[in-house]
Amino acid sequence: MIETEILSILSEYEAYCERPPKAPKEWVLIERISQSAVLNGLLYETRIAVQSYGETLLQAAELDESVKNTLLNADAETVTSIKLNASANFTDPETKEYRYQSVYDITHY
Repeated sequence: MIETEILSILSEYEAYCERPPKAPKEWVLIERISQSAVLNGLLYETRIAVQSYGETLLQAAELDESVKNTLLNADAETVTSIKLNASANFTDPETKEYRYQSVYDITHY
């Protein structure tokens, strides 16, 4: 499962696949947006959203940049490529939680 691989790549961060009951000051949420199979189901193309949370907008942006650097330079066994699709301020207007969201296109086995 690609989420497990991404969590492994981001092991230096507080990274989760769902919101933790007591979220740390800075943390990362990983969510699969879509997935398709290519090459008779031997290779997959998956779009992942990675949300970086911080106490301030600057902290969220810095965490997002650090996560980008880690993912774009990752060397994972089952991942053949990771490409940044989009990145933007994604602050929640209701909760006022500062976050950035980056979307990645990942090709993997």
